[in-house]
Amino acid sequence: MSKGLNLHTGDGIIARDPGLGILLAYGSTVPSGVGYAPGCRFIKTNGTTLATVDYINVGTISAASFVVAGTSGQVVATCLYGEATPLDSAFFVSSRAYQIQSIIARPLVVGADGGAVTAEIRKAGSGTAAASGTIVHTGTIDLKGTVNTNQTITLHGTAANLLLASGDALVLDVTGTTTSARGIVSVLLLPV
Repeated sequence: MSKGLNLHTGDGIIARDPGLGILLAYGSTVPSGVGYAPGCRFIKTNGTTLATVDYINVGTISAASFVVAGTSGQVVATCLYGEATPLDSAFFVSSRAYQIQSIIARPLVVGADGGAVTAEIRKAGSGTAAASGTIVHTGTIDLKGTVNTNQTITLHGTAANLLLASGDALVLDVTGTTTSARGIVSVLLLPV
């Protein structure tokens, strides 16, 4: 289905969808504020390298938050869970800035414990315990969910929660007794 698209208005906006907001813009100052669609690209005309020219809005249309767009490929951080006693621990330590793109969990064996077994993925700076980290999604991951069935986890609505700084860790924070529960959690990261 096609719909109208406003192209280059002469004020730094190259493309705007009347229903979604600004999709592509340029200028000498990275914008903030309202009107920029999530995923909007911004070209900084006075940047000197790829890392200072290309930006992407990881915020919302009502509160833009532009970060440097990735200069290399995506990374998948993977956590295999399955200890009889839950082990809240880091499974990835960032060597650069990343933005979380998606989280998918897949139970492989359902645990024998009668209670619920859930987990949260959190980001934690150096010296921060797993349970004290910042949650990066809504709800919880069901570690005793249907075997071999993917759980696509909804990302947190606050853009800052999805940004990892160099040195931040991704941690699995488990609630309940895992017993024989086994599975995998994958977090897709985009360099920013």
